[in-house]
Amino acid sequence: RNSIWREHLAKEQRTVPKSTKFVLNPSTMIPITRKPGEKVEKPKHTTDDADFKELQATMKRSTMMPQAKSRYPMTASQEVGWSWDEAEPDKFKHLKASCSETKYAESYVRMSGANPYAKTG
Repeated sequence: RNSIWREHLAKEQRTVPKSTKFVLNPSTMIPITRKPGEKVEKPKHTTDDADFKELQATMKRSTMMPQAKSRYPMTASQEVGWSWDEAEPDKFKHLKASCSETKYAESYVRMSGANPYAKTG
């Protein structure tokens, strides 16, 4: 029974490529405090270091708005508010025009003080 499982794992390891590049996800970084007696040494890197620059770019990109990261929405949910900053404020204001029945009812209420469609009695 174990030989079947070993064979299955070996086959899987041959077909699945191994990822060798380390990728940092800034949104899941959790700060952990050090032990009370631990000596902390400053990191020995300069701002010229390529990895440091890549880390800075990744951290900056994680705080950017989606519109700044990509020209087009990545998901269907993002399409809803993608162009919020380009929207015209009066574009969606549609004043309803009154029809003749509504105008009649409004003038009737002003004249008599009662709704013409209300049941009386």
